[in-house]
Amino acid sequence: MMMWGKWRIYKRVEYDSGNAKPPPRIIWKRKLHKNKTNSGNTEKIIIKNKFKKFDTKKTKSIQNGSRTRLILVTGTHAAVQFNGPILQFTENNPLNHEPITKLGPDALKPKFVERAKERLKERGNMKLADLLLDQTSVAGIGNKYKSEILFLQKLTTFKPAISLSLSNQQRLLKSIQMVLKAGYLNAGRTRPQQKAEPSNKWDFKHWVFRRAGRPCWICGTEIVMDRKSSSRVTFWCSRCQKS
Repeated sequence: MMMWGKWRIYKRVEYDSGNAKPPPRIIWKRKLHKNKTNSGNTEKIIIKNKFKKFDTKKTKSIQNGSRTRLILVTGTHAAVQFNGPILQFTENNPLNHEPITKLGPDALKPKFVERAKERLKERGNMKLADLLLDQTSVAGIGNKYKSEILFLQKLTTFKPAISLSLSNQQRLLKSIQMVLKAGYLNAGRTRPQQKAEPSNKWDFKHWVFRRAGRPCWICGTEIVMDRKSSSRVTFWCSRCQKS
């Protein structure tokens, strides 16, 4: 979806001295494994995707690097954009231009719940799983947060929004704000880390997202992955979210 690219902000002194390091470069490497099946000589090829990180010391300087797309310099700082596929510029306020004018309220801003109520009401016939991804309804919810928010609210992911009671609507909107804020503050983690749990293992970071086939953290039921009932793949617990 052309959503790659990174911003980094450096102090001007660090940038001017050439000591500002770009983020590690990551590329996909595909590794083929051939495994014999039980039937005899038939071979099955399994493709595993692996990331490879490049040492930043071997990369070019930010000013001359091939990944640098944009540099904004002020008297005290330099903001550098790496690998952005599309950059658009305007001398006017970008909030007055499409597609930004169509975006829904930002969940990290004050008075979000009040502003989002009307949008939810207007889209009552949409499935909850699709509604949360509608950026004209609420700006900023991605596919991961969609599944996590609905799980935490114990909502059936494919019910229409109109089926929610007013109290459930209020709780859903507050949960959107809380989960996105927590993810922002904790590098994308949506499930609190428990004692003795590893901090870098994906399976421990989330409640249901990308945990298909694994037991629910709450009830032990196997997490389900659904690709057909909504526009994007959805992860959910059929027991916790049955109501």
